[in-house]
Amino acid sequence: MKFFRYGTFLSIATSCILAACSNVNTAKSVDSASLLPSASSTSTPQMNARPKRSLSEIDLTTIKHIAPKGRAQDDALEDENFNELTLADDLLAHGKDSIPFLIGKLNDETEMKRGPVDFLYNVYVGDVALIILNDFFTENDGKTSTIPGFSWDEFLERGNDKNSMGIDILRNYIEKHGRKNIQDRWQKMWKENKENIFWDKAERCFKLGK
Repeated sequence: MKFFRYGTFLSIATSCILAACSNVNTAKSVDSASLLPSASSTSTPQMNARPKRSLSEIDLTTIKHIAPKGRAQDDALEDENFNELTLADDLLAHGKDSIPFLIGKLNDETEMKRGPVDFLYNVYVGDVALIILNDFFTENDGKTSTIPGFSWDEFLERGNDKNSMGIDILRNYIEKHGRKNIQDRWQKMWKENKENIFWDKAERCFKLGK
């Protein structure tokens, strides 16, 4: 009888130990899972839960105003009522695929129905595509390009002209070299660097890296 009680006690104790070990392993599994990289740690932008629009559905002519300060990815794109547009987010939801999409628009001479650039009414889809591309590759100081030689002034050969507006610099460049030249230069950059382009979450821009 004494042996039976002892054996029963030993059996119960063993069961308790096994159950405790099982709980510890389960807890470790949960903790380990929480340490795994989430989708937000990838190299592409993390967008909200809104259904993703296909690139073919994205229409640059819906932009009615571009805020004079701030990048496209920082809510600088607005509609006719100056409401923020989600167009930049819609583009970035496609990660790097948004880049060749915009490059494909650089030669588009469709005139915007309302000039989105302050004090200028003759604005074309190709202009807007270049502005967005430039912003996507600009650090959050709003000035520094992440591609050597591709800042607005350097790319468009401003030189010593300190008085002209940025859009005037673009007009002068197009008059000299044509829109196709702009598109070809961006296409060359993409072809040579597409494997090394990544999204920097801290700076909210695309960068080149290894």
